[in-house]
Amino acid sequence: MILIASLAVSIAACGGTADNKEKESSETSGNEDTSAGSNDEESEAKDDASEDKEKGDEAPGELSLKQFAEDVNSDKAKAEKDCIGNMYQITATVDEVKDGYCELMGVNTFNYNEINVRARVYLPSDVLAGLKDWDKITVSGTIESIEDGILKYNGEDFETVFLNMPDAQIVK
Repeated sequence: MILIASLAVSIAACGGTADNKEKESSETSGNEDTSAGSNDEESEAKDDASEDKEKGDEAPGELSLKQFAEDVNSDKAKAEKDCIGNMYQITATVDEVKDGYCELMGVNTFNYNEINVRARVYLPSDVLAGLKDWDKITVSGTIESIEDGILKYNGEDFETVFLNMPDAQIVK
């Protein structure tokens, strides 16, 4: 019973659906004390999450550069509006280390009908010095702005959107 109750709390904390929560409650075989304790713990977890949001300690969401590229190609204005000012965690490949930042590769379509996406991740110089082209890294930070630009490849120019993340940190 304790295992089932702790499993229910664990799944609820991870955002289980209402159907799952009802199913888990019925699996406790009517142990009212356990389900009541579970609801109290659930309520406390929600209160803690609300306090963290108010403090700005919200965990970053995952941002797939591939998905962002698809979003940009379907509705660029909406994709940009939804992204700017939000904290994200990005896992991608370093394309190039530059002075003060590195560029992470999104999807390079090199197709004149689609827009490429890159993330400019500003990191401390000692961290940048340890990076090499083609390293796969995970960073966390806020997308402060988005710029339109050109990506040169094999002597040709391709429309590119650059996500700027000035307060990035490497996630270990």
